[in-house]
Amino acid sequence: MEMTQEKSNNLESVIAIHNIIESRFRMQHELVEQLDAKLALAITFSGIIIAIISQVESSNKGLFFFLAVSSLIVSIVLSFVAYKTEKYRRDPDPKMLAKKYINKSNQQILKKVIANLITAYYENRGKLRRKAKLFSVSLLFLAFGLACLLLRLIF
Repeated sequence: MEMTQEKSNNLESVIAIHNIIESRFRMQHELVEQLDAKLALAITFSGIIIAIISQVESSNKGLFFFLAVSSLIVSIVLSFVAYKTEKYRRDPDPKMLAKKYINKSNQQILKKVIANLITAYYENRGKLRRKAKLFSVSLLFLAFGLACLLLRLIF
């Protein structure tokens, strides 16, 4: 009786760990989608600003104009690089899981899924950090470009 209770507790622990890791994995994918939406907004905003100033600006463009346009273009390029489609791991592979674990216990299956989710989480985290860093740099160029536009209006 005690052995059955221990197995039950162990399985409950494995299920709890699986649920926690799966939840973190889902949150990570939601972050990717949110970051992609922000990148698209930054690309659109920079493009609109460039279009407006290229139509409104006089023939006497000046240094601030060229700095602004250059910064906005760099912002767009960085956003596109960050936005480009990356392949994220979405483990486990259902085909492999069905093939190799069809006759295994729930605990063995969940342990394998947990191991795959952990590996995928850390691989995806590196890609997500790179994307976020590019987005941050892109925003800096966007802000610098807007500051140059303001300086152009003042001077």
